[in-house]
Amino acid sequence: DSFKTSQVFFLGGVSFYRLKNYKLAQKYFLRALKNSGSDLSYSPRSLAWLALSAEKLGDHKGKNRWISELIQKFPKSKEARRLNKHA
Repeated sequence: DSFKTSQVFFLGGVSFYRLKNYKLAQKYFLRALKNSGSDLSYSPRSLAWLALSAEKLGDHKGKNRWISELIQKFPKSKEARRLNKHA
């Protein structure tokens, strides 16, 4: 089901991020987003981690794009509230 699929890709992304393979991590976070289906629980998390990965790659434009998408699509998420608090 879509929850398990998005969860697997999200956790894979976190693993690659921790291994400092930020490009591969981004691919996994994007797959988690695409596979979220009707269960969007991993979407805000994936967007936040996409922003972190972009930052590590020195892609400030990408980082800002992911943050904007997160705040726009999921303004009440824990991740968006945390970003708005620090802005």
